[in-house]
Amino acid sequence: MRVSFRPFSLGPLRPLPPHVNGLPRQSRRGGPQSPPVPPCEAALRYAGWGWPVAACPDAPGTVDPDQILALWNRQPDAPVLGSCGCAFDVVEADGELGRNALARLDRLGVSPGPVVLDRAEYGRRLGFLVRAGGAGAIRPWVSWAGSTRLFSTGQKYELPAARPGRRDWLREPCVGQGGRPVLPAAHLILGTLALAPNRA
Repeated sequence: MRVSFRPFSLGPLRPLPPHVNGLPRQSRRGGPQSPPVPPCEAALRYAGWGWPVAACPDAPGTVDPDQILALWNRQPDAPVLGSCGCAFDVVEADGELGRNALARLDRLGVSPGPVVLDRAEYGRRLGFLVRAGGAGAIRPWVSWAGSTRLFSTGQKYELPAARPGRRDWLREPCVGQGGRPVLPAAHLILGTLALAPNRA
């Protein structure tokens, strides 16, 4: 798989200190960090971070606890779909490429931010959550070959919840000041994916 870019600067990759805002750096273990929680509980947790969630692709996202309780009481096994472009975007890569990128970031001491492991997709795809608006802004600069995908405004992305065979956190969100997870810039992840196949 080749990823080609028009010239632009990624800027320096600066390592994070062991603790950011008094919080420990994310674990570098290769497996999921904790078992997924039931969909309603997961939806409430994400909403508490300011991430609008929905139970179906065509529904608007919400952070209102009462609406979330009503939705998942009616559909207790419904997926938890995050609204991209509101609180986060997603850069999704196939498993091998994504793990190579993670290994490179770990060697540099740079946090990749939250990473979702999708067990249902062939090859176990990885979804990197990045700052909202980042994937959409950089999309015109990127020519993708293969299966790497960007999720941004107007799209939904399934977040981890207790649905057998679906999604787990490979790297759990690290909540910073303001009570919201710390997310990297999209160009950091995209640039690392571009370099990962040859320099993992």
